[in-house]
Amino acid sequence: MYRTFEIRNFRCFKATKLTGLERINLFIGRNGVGKTALLEAIFLHSGAYNAELGVRVNAFRGVEVKVEFSPRAEVPWRWLFFDCNLSQKIELIATDEKEQTHIVQVQEPQKPELSLFPISWQTQSRPGSLAVASDVHALEFRYKQSGKEDKVSYFVVTPAGVSVQPTPLPSPPFPGIFIGARNRVPVAEDVQRFSRLVLDKREVDLLKALQIIEPRLKDVRIGLLGDSLAIFADIGAAHWLPLTMISDGAARLASIVLAIVDASGGVVLIDEIENGIHYSALKKMWRTIKKAAVLFDVQVFATTHSWECVTSAHEAFSSKESSPEEGQYDFAVHKLGRRDGDIVAAVLGREALAAAIETNLEVRNGDVGADGEV
Repeated sequence: MYRTFEIRNFRCFKATKLTGLERINLFIGRNGVGKTALLEAIFLHSGAYNAELGVRVNAFRGVEVKVEFSPRAEVPWRWLFFDCNLSQKIELIATDEKEQTHIVQVQEPQKPELSLFPISWQTQSRPGSLAVASDVHALEFRYKQSGKEDKVSYFVVTPAGVSVQPTPLPSPPFPGIFIGARNRVPVAEDVQRFSRLVLDKREVDLLKALQIIEPRLKDVRIGLLGDSLAIFADIGAAHWLPLTMISDGAARLASIVLAIVDASGGVVLIDEIENGIHYSALKKMWRTIKKAAVLFDVQVFATTHSWECVTSAHEAFSSKESSPEEGQYDFAVHKLGRRDGDIVAAVLGREALAAAIETNLEVRNGDVGADGEV
């Protein structure tokens, strides 16, 4: 589990460090201050040495980039770098609960080693000779862990096509799942995760979670919708209905719970977590997320624009209704703000957040002070 996280030269972050990370972390701040970019940075770090994520991450913002070789084309990863400066090196540095350091470095290698890639991905400039380095665009991901050998992967673009090397990539140290604000989780992914829940005879966990949002719900099952599978719900009507047609809130919470189950031992990142959830159900939503995160040993990072979402989370984590293990206040609010042109983060623990709520102090807007105060 992450305890600290530092970002250098990524997106809008020149150098920012997060401390006081808990099992559940909620990020607040003005629009454009980097909340979504922060989640993306943690997601890239969780992938460790998967260079493909450097291109895929743009899709979380609804930006689909066509990757093809052209000497004059913009490389699809330029936006990852601070000020779009490809001469820099992105560094994502984390420490865990055992005080071990894990570093992911992202850069364009100055001289791509063609010998690293299969010959099928190397173009022929003339018969019998391999292409020069200028015929290759590459993005390098390097994973460093204390006392272990570096692991490296490349996203490679040549006139012949696109490749990720080496193939196959080794599994990352732990799973990471990103749920974007703009795009609904593909139904096929939810179905796959629900199927694994059914095999473990735990589908009732999802049912109980969804009944928070939709009290009419009696059961959930997988069924055929056209040529594809979908999750269907019984709400007492004459026919079972696709879950996505009942309510956005139910579909959103289902995706979150299923992601937590599927990311056991890892991290789940949720952009604008309150989307589709009525404010009256937020407290129960947080209790469900809290219970699932503890049960499946998952660390959650989320963003919000809603003060009701913040206060509901505080109330849910302060509740004494949970079991002793779940009753821990392992929750923190982190406010992102700007100071002297840089993005800085201030953590609001239990006491600071309680004081802000009691005095009706609005902490979402404004900058972070020199002493880290909000």
